[in-house]
Amino acid sequence: MILKNKYIVILGLILNALLLPGGCSNLQPEIVKVEQFKNTLGVTNNPLYPQLGDIYNFLNQQHQANPATTELYSIGKSQKNNLTIPMIRIGFLQEHPARKFLVVAGTHGDEAAPVAAVDNLIRQLLQQQNRTTLIKKKIVLDIIPVHNPEGYLENQRENDNGIDINRNFPFGKVEAKQEAETKALVSLINTRQYTASLFFHSANEKKYENLVRIPVEFNKSGTEAFRPEYEKEILKLSNIIIAGGNKTAPEIPWYSASDMVDVNGIASDWCVSGLLKKEYASLVKQTCNNPHPSVTIELCYPKQPVQKQRIESEQQELLNILLNVIHEF
Repeated sequence: MILKNKYIVILGLILNALLLPGGCSNLQPEIVKVEQFKNTLGVTNNPLYPQLGDIYNFLNQQHQANPATTELYSIGKSQKNNLTIPMIRIGFLQEHPARKFLVVAGTHGDEAAPVAAVDNLIRQLLQQQNRTTLIKKKIVLDIIPVHNPEGYLENQRENDNGIDINRNFPFGKVEAKQEAETKALVSLINTRQYTASLFFHSANEKKYENLVRIPVEFNKSGTEAFRPEYEKEILKLSNIIIAGGNKTAPEIPWYSASDMVDVNGIASDWCVSGLLKKEYASLVKQTCNNPHPSVTIELCYPKQPVQKQRIESEQQELLNILLNVIHEF
């Protein structure tokens, strides 16, 4: 009887752990390597901006054409309609790369310009010269072209639950409980030791054009929220981005903001947990296992330019920024 009761107690503890908020029921979404993304959405071949089905097809094609230097992953599913959140890994795919970078676009579903620019980035990185450089320098990039597939499909800022994903990360006062899209990215970052993360957005307000947003700016402290040794790293990253952008469009000056964002829960804020000064550490709701320099980049204005030349210029700008970062950071 005692032995039986012992097993009952153990079973109860396991079930309790599964049900508690911090227990195993809160396990992060599984990151799954795939050979291709299933596409039931069709192909539109939109001349300006790819649709979600186009993106799945495009990633499949790039992997098929470059099997030695690319891998495809589903990092999770969207909250409501179970759409795949796709990621392509490019570059040095063997063990122990020298540096790993994360690039994310499409967190806001109505910001198509960065999504198109990231598609172009993928295409350019897989050109012979850039591929060779990535392999030689043992660099690997994890690129998520559409973090919010439901919002992108509907051309809306939020996901289908009406939640702004970029106000949903476990930092400060978040908009709501963590959505599946948020959990997927949190899980990825907690399993990869990134050298730096870049989150690309576009804006409706011209004042946000060509903006590098340093984390923790909602408290108007900028880099002062970080430990001194980390301030140098975040400033180095932002300066590299600013220099890379200005090579393409020097008439539009890039700058780094310190007080323009007054809301919490933003991905680049959460990623620096563990690197903050003690007085700010309490703002972190969930530990980032691999804290690293991370910034939000407002690539352009408006969110979806319709001039082909403007779109191509912004695509080149993003490419220059990324190449600057991987070569100099």
